Amino acid sequence: MFDSIVERMFSYKRVIFDNSSKHSKRFLNIIKNTNSYISIFLEKTKYKIDLKREYYYLGKYLSSLGNNKYDFSKDKIFIDYMDRIKLKEQLLNQNKKMLSTLYKKDKKYN
Repeated sequence: MFDSIVERMFSYKRVIFDNSSKHSKRFLNIIKNTNSYISIFLEKTKYKIDLKREYYYLGKYLSSLGNNKYDFSKDKIFIDYMDRIKLKEQLLNQNKKMLSTLYKKDKKYN
C-alpha cells in the first residue's frame, strides 16, 4: 500500500527537480545577460520614440501642403522622411532579432 505512495512521491520529486533546474538555468542566464537585455530595451524605446517623431514631422509636413493634389514621387523632403521612417523600422526589426537571439541563447541551456 505504501509502496505506490512512495513511488509517486519520488516521481514528483524528479519532476519538480527537472522543472526547477530549467527555471534556475533560465534565471541565471537572464542575470548573466542583464546588461544586454537592458541595452536592447533602451535601444528599442529610443527607436520607437524616434519613429514617432519622424511620423510627427511627416504629418506636419503633409498638413502644411494643403488639400491640393501633389506628386510625392519627386518631392525630396517627402522621400527623405519616408527613408528615415524605413530606417527606423529596420532598426526596430533588427532590435527584435537581437532580443530573440538572446532568448534563444537562454533556450539553448535548457
